[in-house]
Amino acid sequence: MLLNASQPDLLIANVLLPGGGDGARLAEEACRIDVPTLLISGHPEVIAKQETQGLPFLAKPFRLAELQQAIRTLLEQK
Repeated sequence: MLLNASQPDLLIANVLLPGGGDGARLAEEACRIDVPTLLISGHPEVIAKQETQGLPFLAKPFRLAELQQAIRTLLEQK
Protein backbone atom coordinates (compact mmCIF):
# COMPACT_ATOMS: atom_id res chain seq x y z
CA MET A 1 0.00 0.00 0.00
CA LEU A 2 1.12 3.55 -0.73
CA LEU A 3 0.95 4.54 2.93
CA ASN A 4 3.75 2.11 3.68
CA ALA A 5 6.10 3.91 1.27
CA SER A 6 6.03 7.20 3.17
CA GLN A 7 4.08 8.11 6.26
CA PRO A 8 2.01 11.25 5.68
CA ASP A 9 1.31 13.75 8.46
CA LEU A 10 -2.43 13.52 7.85
CA LEU A 11 -4.90 11.59 5.70
CA ILE A 12 -8.17 13.05 4.46
CA ALA A 13 -10.12 10.34 2.69
CA ASN A 14 -13.43 10.38 0.93
CA VAL A 15 -15.51 7.41 2.10
CA LEU A 16 -16.42 6.46 -1.47
CA LEU A 17 -13.36 6.43 -3.71
CA PRO A 18 -13.30 6.23 -7.53
CA GLY A 19 -13.20 2.77 -9.03
CA GLY A 20 -14.99 1.20 -6.08
CA GLY A 21 -12.28 2.09 -3.58
CA ASP A 22 -13.06 2.12 0.12
CA GLY A 23 -11.96 5.21 2.01
CA ALA A 24 -12.87 3.66 5.37
CA ARG A 25 -10.51 0.76 4.67
CA LEU A 26 -7.76 3.20 3.67
CA ALA A 27 -8.42 5.07 6.91
CA GLU A 28 -8.05 1.86 8.92
CA GLU A 29 -4.66 1.27 7.29
CA ALA A 30 -3.59 4.82 8.13
CA CYS A 31 -4.65 4.42 11.75
CA ARG A 32 -2.56 1.25 12.05
CA ILE A 33 0.55 3.28 11.30
CA ASP A 34 -0.57 6.20 13.52
CA VAL A 35 -1.53 8.64 10.76
CA PRO A 36 -4.26 11.06 11.89
CA THR A 37 -7.26 10.50 9.63
CA LEU A 38 -10.38 12.44 8.67
CA LEU A 39 -13.18 10.88 6.62
CA ILE A 40 -15.40 13.00 4.38
CA SER A 41 -18.46 12.20 2.28
CA GLY A 42 -21.26 13.82 0.37
CA HIS A 43 -23.39 10.87 1.45
CA PRO A 44 -23.37 10.93 5.26
CA GLU A 45 -25.78 7.99 5.37
CA VAL A 46 -22.94 5.87 3.99
CA ILE A 47 -20.78 6.55 7.04
CA ALA A 48 -23.49 5.18 9.32
CA LYS A 49 -23.38 1.86 7.43
CA GLN A 50 -19.61 1.41 7.66
CA GLU A 51 -17.25 0.48 10.45
CA THR A 52 -15.17 3.61 10.97
CA GLN A 53 -13.91 2.95 14.50
CA GLY A 54 -15.02 6.39 15.67
CA LEU A 55 -12.90 8.31 13.16
CA PRO A 56 -13.61 12.01 12.75
CA PHE A 57 -16.04 12.68 9.89
CA LEU A 58 -17.19 15.73 7.93
CA ALA A 59 -20.26 15.70 5.74
CA LYS A 60 -20.00 17.59 2.44
CA PRO A 61 -20.55 20.38 1.86
CA PHE A 62 -18.54 21.73 4.76
CA ARG A 63 -17.08 25.15 5.42
CA LEU A 64 -13.37 25.80 5.22
CA ALA A 65 -13.37 26.74 8.91
CA GLU A 66 -14.83 23.32 9.79
CA LEU A 67 -12.12 21.56 7.80
CA GLN A 68 -9.40 23.71 9.36
CA GLN A 69 -10.68 22.98 12.86
CA ALA A 70 -10.87 19.22 12.19
CA ILE A 71 -7.31 19.23 10.87
CA ARG A 72 -6.05 21.31 13.77
CA THR A 73 -7.68 18.96 16.27
CA LEU A 74 -6.24 15.87 14.61
CA LEU A 75 -2.72 17.26 14.46
CA GLU A 76 -2.86 18.44 18.08
CA GLN A 77 -3.80 14.91 19.18
CA LYS A 78 -0.77 13.43 17.43
